[in-house]
Amino acid sequence: MKNNLSQIALRDQLVRAQVSVLEAEAQAVEEKIARIRAGGICNRQVDIVGDIGSATSSSALRIFTKWGLEEPKQQQPYVLQLNSGGGNYINSFAMYDIIRLFQQNGRQVTVANMGMMGTQAAILMQAAKRRVMSPSSWIVLKEVEGTAKGNTNAHRDAVRFFRTLEEHGWRLLLERSTLEKQTILDNTYRGGEWWIGAEEALKFGLIDEICSEVQALPHADFIDPAFLPAEGDTWTARRHKAAIRKNLAEAELMRMTRYDSSDSFEDTNQVVLFNDVTPGSCAGVTQSMNAFIRRQVPAVDLLINSPGGCVVSGAGAMDVLDLAKRRGTNLTTTIYGMAASMGGFLSQTGAHRRMTRNAYFMIHQVSAIFGGSSSHLDEKQANMERLQQMLFSYMSERTGGKLSMEDLQAKCNDHDWWLTPEEALSHGLIDEII
Repeated sequence: MKNNLSQIALRDQLVRAQVSVLEAEAQAVEEKIARIRAGGICNRQVDIVGDIGSATSSSALRIFTKWGLEEPKQQQPYVLQLNSGGGNYINSFAMYDIIRLFQQNGRQVTVANMGMMGTQAAILMQAAKRRVMSPSSWIVLKEVEGTAKGNTNAHRDAVRFFRTLEEHGWRLLLERSTLEKQTILDNTYRGGEWWIGAEEALKFGLIDEICSEVQALPHADFIDPAFLPAEGDTWTARRHKAAIRKNLAEAELMRMTRYDSSDSFEDTNQVVLFNDVTPGSCAGVTQSMNAFIRRQVPAVDLLINSPGGCVVSGAGAMDVLDLAKRRGTNLTTTIYGMAASMGGFLSQTGAHRRMTRNAYFMIHQVSAIFGGSSSHLDEKQANMERLQQMLFSYMSERTGGKLSMEDLQAKCNDHDWWLTPEEALSHGLIDEII
């Protein structure tokens, strides 16, 4: 009888020890989850600091792509807090379209000015359903800035394009404002900076609200009270509760860790080229596409925001993209910001080619800098002409006969040929404007 009692007591002590271990392990995992929710993009609030450029637009794409993995409609808005003094118009247009398209299925984005917004940041802010500015922040507007090189024709083309970008930017900035464009022009003429405080910005309709706290941070406690120990529970019941609580916390941690730290777009079957066309960036494109081919992924979207770059590396990437289509992948190419030079040729690989409404398409002749002996120069010139003929032939074929090789060469014979989405669509260079 004494032996039986000691065995019962031993089993009781074992259950108590198991409960202690399981509850401690569950608590440790829950604390990790709380830290991720407080510091990562899981809290639906992200700061972006610095000039608007390709890295900034790429970060915005990554953030909104991950947020897009959540349920379509959430009660709480997604917040992008900006402190940016300037940057690039093309990439501000790309971010504008990223935000606009993200909101199309019922989500709400808040863009907040938490310090300074240069012209480019103020432009992309207008895409958000809610525009917020802290009391001591500023919007600083000024004329477009740029550099030009080449002959007088090249300078003329560059100035014309800069003016196009500026007009485009003012149009987006003023869509929801009571400001007149002439007022901006008067205050920014010949390099002037127009500093607009929060009260003025609200009066002009550039923002919707002045506040320091954009919204309360989401509650980090996700624990179901049903699995917490309660008065009257037996040790066996507590053990079952702790085991369930631990398993649920570990599953949530695995989901959140993957969501918060992964830099890949594999979950959305996307390949991203938001920078120059270089051997490195093309290697990233081909590596991702080869992985999709091996996995027999039925549909892939190549997202492009590129000023162009290395023709040979880009041509190699085009081969892999075409291979994916021959292997059964339904390849879509989507242009954000711009697809210029080699970026434009890469966009033609899509079975379906799309372009956001604020993007630009640019074609010019193949260019390179090379040296060597006279015979080497002849060979390299011949190779450049072969590359150009190959690329123009490919692009002409994709237009369905709307542009011949001769048309393409004539359009960009001595200058860059920039096209709006509507122009690209009419020439057969894209299939859809989104």
